[in-house]
Amino acid sequence: MILGIDTSNYTTSCALSDGSSVLSDKRRMLQVPEKMKGLRQSEAFFQHVSNLPELIGECVGDRDIDAVAVSLTPRRVEGSYMPCFTAGVQTARSIAAVLHVPVIGTTHQEGHIRAALIGSDIVDTDPFICVHLSGGTTEILSCRRDERGYAAEIVGRTIDISAGQLIDRLGVLTGLPFPCGKAMDEAYRPGGKKVLRPSVKGSLMSFSGIETRAAGMYEKGELDEVTLYSAIFDVIAESLVRAVSAASKETGIGTVLFAGGVSSSENIASLISSGLPGSIRCRFSDRRYASDNAAGVALIGNERLENDAV
Repeated sequence: MILGIDTSNYTTSCALSDGSSVLSDKRRMLQVPEKMKGLRQSEAFFQHVSNLPELIGECVGDRDIDAVAVSLTPRRVEGSYMPCFTAGVQTARSIAAVLHVPVIGTTHQEGHIRAALIGSDIVDTDPFICVHLSGGTTEILSCRRDERGYAAEIVGRTIDISAGQLIDRLGVLTGLPFPCGKAMDEAYRPGGKKVLRPSVKGSLMSFSGIETRAAGMYEKGELDEVTLYSAIFDVIAESLVRAVSAASKETGIGTVLFAGGVSSSENIASLISSGLPGSIRCRFSDRRYASDNAAGVALIGNERLENDAV
């Protein structure tokens, strides 16, 4: 049994895997004060430390643990660091020391990729594109499986704020509680007038100018809330269709997997699926595993342990 731990910006997560399946998956969203657009890292760290003992107890129960897998950093690149992951790392090391079992380190992004593959028909031994679409990340990755998990090269991205930040900043502006994606998804109305235009060059996207324009139109009374929400989703989807199409053409890779919390929106997923050319084979993460979780981390730990790649 492998215990997986992930302490991201806004979710404390743990999961238990026996190698073939996820036996337990426990998560707790961090609390963000009303009208705030996020948390300081120190506050996120404190909440993770407070959440982990109870969540791990619920996740493991009386089962024996063979190793603890944990997200060490946001990505597998030199210099990748975020203080909130330290809460999970130190907890994993403490548990492993007491139980005399190994710690298997991976990354938050690789955990997202592995979780998105659960139940998918994608063969991950072949190269594939993964679009990591979350609250803090909008990246198009060329992925290949290796002994550590998933080597990922950025082949497209946002050059400023992420799609999730665009959603949350404008949602908070209109009075929605943070995070705002679910409420916007429920309010979405298709077929509205096109009021926001994408800013895309090749596989590079920009959302900051869209934020400025949308906020200005809303504050002047030119857009009501529902029109604004729908326009945001439309422009995010159109931006991704253009950027992913360019990345697929550049890399020659025709299989695309979408991961991350923003991709769990049925409306955004539908808009992207219908917008991409037929030459691209498009798959979306199971909604249970799209948002931040430790299931993928636990599965990577299992696979590393089985292959003696601890």
